Amino acid sequence: GTPRLLTDLTISVNDIPTMIADCESAIERGFTALKIKVGKSPETDVPRLQAIHKAVAGRALLRIDANQGWTADQTIDTLRILDAAGLDFDLIEQPVPASDLIGMQAIKAARSRIPLMADESAFDLDQVKALEKELSAAKGKLASAQGDELVKQAVDIKGIKLLVATLEGADAKTLRDTMD
Repeated sequence: GTPRLLTDLTISVNDIPTMIADCESAIERGFTALKIKVGKSPETDVPRLQAIHKAVAGRALLRIDANQGWTADQTIDTLRILDAAGLDFDLIEQPVPASDLIGMQAIKAARSRIPLMADESAFDLDQVKALEKELSAAKGKLASAQGDELVKQAVDIKGIKLLVATLEGADAKTLRDTMD
């Protein structure tokens, strides 16, 4: 059959009431997956995530994008807090700097219930393969020099869910051609 794609909408970092209002608006518009941008500091990010989860969980998949803003230790501590509270998130995207592959390994070794996804660390297929045991997911960006090829080849890596992102200039035809 035809591949089904789920798209998320990014909720930008803001004060908690604004972020909840943005989530509510996205759900009203039909989005069923939301990428919650955080990464400023865990001390303010954890309350944001907890409040958003309380407000909209069950009505949309919630994805965390720390945007390379945390250290491995901060990420592990944050995930432990979220796990202990029983909060379900679909994944956490690139919490540490792209070059911190050891940090990605440490986060995965901490065994959170929240899957770890590489974005900037998944620049090419060799990097995805190097992190294969640490990742639950990787992102391929269409219309980037490596993204189209990464999307085509990464589907063969066992156990890694591939999320596809579009960049400016990518269109539905590019996406269909890549998925074929």
